Amino acid sequence: MTSKTAIYLILFSFLTSCSPTIKTPNGFAPMQDPPDPYMYKAMSGDDVVIGVRKVSNNPKGDLDFWKTILPKKLAYAKGYTFKGQEDLKTGGGSSGTLFTFSSPGSDGKTYIYMLFLLPDGDDLWLIETGGLQKSVESRRQQILEFIHSFEP
Repeated sequence: MTSKTAIYLILFSFLTSCSPTIKTPNGFAPMQDPPDPYMYKAMSGDDVVIGVRKVSNNPKGDLDFWKTILPKKLAYAKGYTFKGQEDLKTGGGSSGTLFTFSSPGSDGKTYIYMLFLLPDGDDLWLIETGGLQKSVESRRQQILEFIHSFEP
């Protein structure tokens, strides 16, 4: 192997290690160019949307910090009703928390917003899911499988 080949392999390895592992769930179609700030976004036929993005862990908090503050912040800032949270692990064993909120829509229907938060050093990985309550609830297993398959 030449030194030039070795450098290309190291560079390729570094670049591919920076991207998370994302597997589109059955029944969802990925967007080709998701809007900022999302690096991935997919939609189901019944308008359930899943998005993945990475934000700065600022203030730099651990999972317990975010589990305490996030429900209060979203309820206050967005008017969401906090429904619950559950600790989950990704397939690679990374620990995060799935938060569930509801919100009445202007159409009189109830919408669900789910947020899986995964601290990763200086970053937070966010997997967001939203849609009509009935649709999100019917796709809950697919959403959980998506979270389980995710690896930063």
